[in-house]
Amino acid sequence: MTAATLLALLLLLVAGAYGIAAQGGGAAGTRPRRQQVVDVGVILDRKTWVGNMSWTCIELALEEFYAHPSHANHSTRLKLHLRDTVVDAVSAAAAGVYLLKNVSVRAIVGPQTSTQAKFLAQLGNKSSVPIISLASGGHSRSGLNPYFIRMAWNDSAQAKAIASIVQRYNYREVIPVYEDDDSNIKFIPDLVDSLRQVDTRVSYRCKIHPSAKDDDIMRAISSLRDHWTSVFVVRLSNTLALKFFQLAKKEEMMSPGFVWITAYGLTDIFDVVGSPALDVMQGVLGVKPHVQDTMELQSFRQRWRKKYRSENPGTSLSGPTVSGLYAYDTIWALALAAEEAGFVKSDFGLSTTNNGSTDFERIDTSKAAKKLRDSLLHVNFLGISGRFQIEDMQLVSASYSIVNIVGQKGRVVGFWTPGSGISSSLNMTADIHTIIWPGDTDTRPRGWLFPRNKTLNIAIPAKGGYGEFVRYENDPKGFSIDVFQEVVASLPYKVPMYYLPFEDGRGENNGTLDKLVYKVYLKAFAQGSPLTADISRGILKLQSNGRMVELQKNLYGDKSCPDIDDSQTSSSLTLRSFQALFIFSGACSVGALFLDVVRTYYRAHGSNSASRSPSNTPDNDEPTMPVGSTGDTGSPPEGEENPGRDLFDAGRESYSLIRGHRERRILSHSGSSLRRRQIELSNEQHGELIALEEDRSL
Repeated sequence: MTAATLLALLLLLVAGAYGIAAQGGGAAGTRPRRQQVVDVGVILDRKTWVGNMSWTCIELALEEFYAHPSHANHSTRLKLHLRDTVVDAVSAAAAGVYLLKNVSVRAIVGPQTSTQAKFLAQLGNKSSVPIISLASGGHSRSGLNPYFIRMAWNDSAQAKAIASIVQRYNYREVIPVYEDDDSNIKFIPDLVDSLRQVDTRVSYRCKIHPSAKDDDIMRAISSLRDHWTSVFVVRLSNTLALKFFQLAKKEEMMSPGFVWITAYGLTDIFDVVGSPALDVMQGVLGVKPHVQDTMELQSFRQRWRKKYRSENPGTSLSGPTVSGLYAYDTIWALALAAEEAGFVKSDFGLSTTNNGSTDFERIDTSKAAKKLRDSLLHVNFLGISGRFQIEDMQLVSASYSIVNIVGQKGRVVGFWTPGSGISSSLNMTADIHTIIWPGDTDTRPRGWLFPRNKTLNIAIPAKGGYGEFVRYENDPKGFSIDVFQEVVASLPYKVPMYYLPFEDGRGENNGTLDKLVYKVYLKAFAQGSPLTADISRGILKLQSNGRMVELQKNLYGDKSCPDIDDSQTSSSLTLRSFQALFIFSGACSVGALFLDVVRTYYRAHGSNSASRSPSNTPDNDEPTMPVGSTGDTGSPPEGEENPGRDLFDAGRESYSLIRGHRERRILSHSGSSLRRRQIELSNEQHGELIALEEDRSL
């Protein structure tokens, strides 16, 4: 073969290769472009039923979202990275650091407990990566943790639903029984505040440690019997709750008279544990977020059972819980948010040194994750759990179902909504269905029982002014004691009581009635006892059935008021019937008139006497000089011929002083000089003396 031939063959091969490459490029251009991957971390403990159930829901959600025809052309696709950890905060934090550093995830889903979520929230704040928690409890307000989003039920709304149940049956005191962990940090204050708004008080809080043994739980149950109330709100983990109710049943606290209300989280115990929980929780009321039972939800449950039972043979779990439905909708929301945000290349700064997966200080901030978080907060769609919407970093859960455990299932007896409160239907206002309470009875419990090992102290005055009603002579006696004992004996329960004489040890009362009332205020005697209402109703019952009259006859004997004389009626009254009254009133009037005349005459006579006889008594310090005397008291000064005569010629001067309605005359003496003089006048009207001093120099 010549060189020319070889060159020709080489040209043909190059041309053919070029043509094939061109065709391949055209085929590639017709294929849809490759979807951009958005990495999402998942932290769960698959050794627990909650973690295993949630992971099955998450896998189905991812598969079914991108299989849906409306999502076929999405340019982004979520990729899940599961970190299977144990249920503790350290393992969850280590898993979070690993996902942020080594995978550069843009979101983390699934901390199962509030303690785990609290640690991961700090990672989210540092890296600007949204932490989407499936756990209840804790704070998720944007001001505190702007990258922590809680995809669980709303504790505040749940607390209001429970308070509405308590108000519906007019219970005035409630004791919460809860696990002492982070999941109840927000729920218990919300519950207490909601109960306070319906005039119900929380007198005691029963906390149980998560690792409590049977003896610890038994002591907690015994402490409940030391209080008046028999209404309890329980929020415990499923394992702890099962032990609690088993021991409560042994203590006969699942019998008539008790009220048990479970918060959500515990209400799912019936679906998880099955018969063991149902057997010890008959008559319990529970609340859970309401999820409309649609055809789509029923279809999902069938797919979930098929997948879950194939992976977990022999499971007792009958279906996904509400928290599992929230996990399903969370993945759909993340996929929608990723598509809305668009693909942004990962901008995490990877660690340059191999310091392990817990190198917290080398975590950088991700702008891509922040953009995903902003899009997620605006996602709004109709999921299998209902309307999916986030407000204040919290999934909105508006309505709750009220479940009553009867037999081997929980039946819905009503609903609660923020606007309508409790009703048997979401669409109309109507009373809830009949509730079967503990003890298999439909009679509403009173809400209180007499505390164990307590006695009702009743104070009795040692001495009183009305011994027929109450007195203490070694034993209490009297009409009031008979009525009280009769009422207490008629109550449908036993009341241990003790009569305590209010005495000082010498047979006398130990103070006044006010002091006794003050001792009640100091709780020396029972105060605010719920017995008050029952005893009051008992007294009214004695009055209506005639028993009160019999007790009165025992006190006073068989006596009655004399019969009325029919001959004496109002028509027989005449003026002579009031003769004595007229005589008495007339005598009083004449006597008063006589006294007034005498008084007036005496005043007039006394005034005239004072006018005719003025008092001219001179001072003791001066010589007496008759009126009109011309004698001088000394030689006249130069320039004056006869000052004494001038004074005399001036005549006598009279002065009148009027005080009140009387007239008084004051006479002055003449002489060469006028010195001080004091004139005493008698004041008959007021009985007073008036002194007038006058200095005059001539």
